[in-house]
Amino acid sequence: YKYYYLNKNSLNVLKENYFHFAHIFTMNDIMDGSLLLWDTEDLVTKIMKSNNIPEGKKLSTQKGLIRDFSDKFLKYIGVFCACETYSNDLLWSHYTNEKGFCIEIDAKKLLASLKNYQNFFYPMNYGELSQINLLEFCYERIENGQIIADANIPIFYSLANKESFWEYEKEWRLIIRDKSFEKITNPLLMLSDDEKKVERENLIKRNISITDNVYKKIILSTMFFNNDRFKATKFKGMEVKYYFSEGDEKLILKEFFQTLRDKYNDKIFQVDKYLDKGKILRDITYHILILEVNDRYVEIVRKNFC
Repeated sequence: YKYYYLNKNSLNVLKENYFHFAHIFTMNDIMDGSLLLWDTEDLVTKIMKSNNIPEGKKLSTQKGLIRDFSDKFLKYIGVFCACETYSNDLLWSHYTNEKGFCIEIDAKKLLASLKNYQNFFYPMNYGELSQINLLEFCYERIENGQIIADANIPIFYSLANKESFWEYEKEWRLIIRDKSFEKITNPLLMLSDDEKKVERENLIKRNISITDNVYKKIILSTMFFNNDRFKATKFKGMEVKYYFSEGDEKLILKEFFQTLRDKYNDKIFQVDKYLDKGKILRDITYHILILEVNDRYVEIVRKNFC
């Protein structure tokens, strides 16, 4: 399951059938892919000894090593994050502000649509973070007559482990490698406006097309139909007209409903809160069919879902 706030980017995910495979530096956990998880001491010592580098150059050698790994390895990696459930209250709150939507993904079809990419699909491990010795897990191999450093294990170690307080997300991660991906700069390094523009374009290249059968359900949040977005309702049996409020969000809402009607009208659902045997639960409660979308309103049929 993938949670989204409703905006132009998430609308395009549905319109154009793609998922964004993020660069590590754009993730919301600053420890994601962090090279702080690598103990570089022994490897730096080996490099300095092999190349007769004086002790006074140790810090610059260490920084150069990290920069080299970052530029040569991390830029080719794209990360897509999903989770195990559509009923996680914290994810609805944190990632949709209770006003977005969630996509139910057919994992097998997603992997099949990415068969041309080297990909890795796995659940995250949660616990106390600790370093691994880079020298023990970094290997050298010969490729086309050149010595190549293989750092797969350290890279995936830093991409598969998160601190225990993230465990509520029950995250699964899909990693792909693509040599067409461009470098993204660490956010602590300053960039000119022109450089930022280039990197924004580089991020767009990480939108990877998938087949439309990957989407099984489009699940609207509990508060999707709220009075910030709509100013009036009109009921006729099970049919409801929601009249759009004027504002910046109106055009996106209209286009969102048009996209759902045209492409996913048999796949629209909504979660709600309800009481069951003394417990408050969140689950899929309604199946929604969009009848009409125009400049004034969206008309839907909302049926109870069992």
